Amino acid sequence: TSVVHKNGEIKHLQVFRNAALWNDKACVQLTYNDITAQKQMEEALRKSEENFRNSLDNSPMGIRIILQNGDTSYINQTFLDMYGYASLEEFMAVPPSKRHTQESYKKHLDRYGTEKLGEYFSPEYEVNIVRKDGKIKHLQVFRKEMLWNGKPHLQMLYNDITERKKL
Repeated sequence: TSVVHKNGEIKHLQVFRNAALWNDKACVQLTYNDITAQKQMEEALRKSEENFRNSLDNSPMGIRIILQNGDTSYINQTFLDMYGYASLEEFMAVPPSKRHTQESYKKHLDRYGTEKLGEYFSPEYEVNIVRKDGKIKHLQVFRKEMLWNGKPHLQMLYNDITERKKL
């Protein structure tokens, strides 16, 4: 429950109720625990998570978080818009070989093979993709390892450089 303290501050209380005997009479014992600080921390955490989610969801760059095996854990709308898809499910239904130009897909396979051998490749590279509508887009990709839900993932940031390439 919430109450107004004499200084005007709102306090949040947890109330416990117990049946008790007092001077041989049945009564109710109420115990109050001030949980104001806990509620404030929960609200701060909720706002922080909301800010983080908004920064990902509304980023001007496409963002994709993937497991080492290629399974996608997160994808933002900007990324979907770059490829012309409406949802993660629609995007994943198309094989990577159809989402890249032939040359770009070959480079993708080379990077994957290099990674499997434990060899270094640049965390920044370019890809040419085929959008759902068939148009070609040029993307600059930044790749970094990270933890997501406590598991190793790759954070992939995509910058659309199509107009720059045309110039």
